[in-house]
Amino acid sequence: MDADAPTGTAGRLKAFLVARWRWMKPGLGLKRWILAICTGALFLILGAMFFVFWMTGSHKPMGLDGFSMSVILSGIGIVLSGIGIYRLMRRIEKILRRTEESRGIGEIVYQQYRLDQGPRLVCFGGGTGLSTLLAGLKQYSRRITAVVSVADDGGSSGRLRLEFDMLPPGDIRNCMVALSDAGPVMAELLQYRIPEGGGELAGHSFGNLFLTALDRIHGDFGQAIREANRILNVRGQVLPATLDKVSLVATHADGSKTTGQKWIAQSEAPITELSLKPHPGEPP
Repeated sequence: MDADAPTGTAGRLKAFLVARWRWMKPGLGLKRWILAICTGALFLILGAMFFVFWMTGSHKPMGLDGFSMSVILSGIGIVLSGIGIYRLMRRIEKILRRTEESRGIGEIVYQQYRLDQGPRLVCFGGGTGLSTLLAGLKQYSRRITAVVSVADDGGSSGRLRLEFDMLPPGDIRNCMVALSDAGPVMAELLQYRIPEGGGELAGHSFGNLFLTALDRIHGDFGQAIREANRILNVRGQVLPATLDKVSLVATHADGSKTTGQKWIAQSEAPITELSLKPHPGEPP
């Protein structure tokens, strides 16, 4: 392990330097305006120097009048710096703004700051209620943690749960869409449900299939959810309530029990108690 340490350190250092200096790559449209700002600052410094010479009356550099040169050099510096700052900000704004974004960079930056300073919120639940709540809360904070129920066993989630022996992705998908900053097109894509005639995929939403694919790739549902949070640029994070494959159990007034969220919803018998089977372990 000690023999590998220098190589690993060198690799990390190289990756760090490559990431930090990638902006130097030609064609980004940033360096020219940074150079203009630096050149303008240099002219301003020279202008200040000539002004000091004129004020002190000590001597005239190269026989030039200090006040005149101060005005000329300072004017050039202000123009170059102003143009550089304006064009650099426009370029950064173009890079940061999405195609459908109508706000200016100042408003975008202010909103990011306001969201970063928002309250820490933790929400528990599932179904459409939680996702609706999250869609409203994300306007006030990005420090949101949604803990989502994984007992769903109906519809597309139930089919994927049965066929791939995985946790149901439906409620988690809805919450991710509600908190996602990836844009409206991505939200529509994740919520798109394959219509009848789509063969075995009919009835599945694309978002459920997306989470299923991540689960297959990583072999771990928790890791798949963390990766989906990153890909979808979620404001905060969405977490499953447990990584155990649990089912909802309802105990009725007559002592009978119904297992499965789908069947409980269809039952008309009064419910006296709800529990999970098996009992879930520690939360992820």
